[in-house]
Amino acid sequence: MAETQAIRPMEAGDVEHAADVMIGGGWGDRRRFLQFTLDHPGCTPLVADVDGQVVGTGVATVNGTVGWVGMIFVDEALRGRGIGTALTEAVMAELETAGCASFALVATPLGRPIYERLGFRADMDYRVIAAAGLGLAPATPGPGGPRLRSLVTDDLPALLALDRAATGEDRAHLLLATLEPGAAVVAVDPDGRVAGFEARAPWGGHPTIAPELADGVRLLEHRRARTPAGVEARTALPEANRAGLTALEDLGWQDERGLVRMVRGAPIRWQPSAIWGQFSYAIG
Repeated sequence: MAETQAIRPMEAGDVEHAADVMIGGGWGDRRRFLQFTLDHPGCTPLVADVDGQVVGTGVATVNGTVGWVGMIFVDEALRGRGIGTALTEAVMAELETAGCASFALVATPLGRPIYERLGFRADMDYRVIAAAGLGLAPATPGPGGPRLRSLVTDDLPALLALDRAATGEDRAHLLLATLEPGAAVVAVDPDGRVAGFEARAPWGGHPTIAPELADGVRLLEHRRARTPAGVEARTALPEANRAGLTALEDLGWQDERGLVRMVRGAPIRWQPSAIWGQFSYAIG
């Protein structure tokens, strides 16, 4: 009997199966992230189905006119049969239908040739860095330095504007779905204006934005301080944020690996030196 293959929208009953496929392929447990994309209107998760079995995934995320191609994963036993390409093309079709003019993704070495064949080009590397958690109460900022405090509702307009300027994307839908007062940290300038932020996504991502070096370093050192001892704090900075990478390495953060950001379509006017962490490599 001929094999049946389909790329289709993810359904609630697919989450466990998709997560199991990823765990089997060494990607870890992505259940919380997959459930978020299924429930969130700005994301469209897809699955590859072979003979009724989920064997791959892809997620389209619409951040204004910028679309993210994410979570392209195929069961190891079925790679090399065009399923990854089909998933990527289906995700791109969703983004184009939604009106995206620019497209971004973070590629693994295995996926990069697929994306290059589809017209993506390497844009910039992210450097993944890590530091041992200190398990301490968050340190008090020094006199005259940037101050940190918990997010309050009145911070949101300034925070969203800061994020748009840094990323070149409209991620308000993601931020408003994950930010909670008291569960995010903002850096404020001497006049009390929001100068940066570090949020916490339900699946463990930490989108972190700060145009100024001192604010970015303070936000990441604050996260490191409250990370339990024996657990690593981890993030990724674009190569263009070289000043941030150097400052953090001087404080004991260690470079682990690089990941390539690839783009297609209209240029994305972003400020990579203001980027200090991501929601995830699937959605920016």
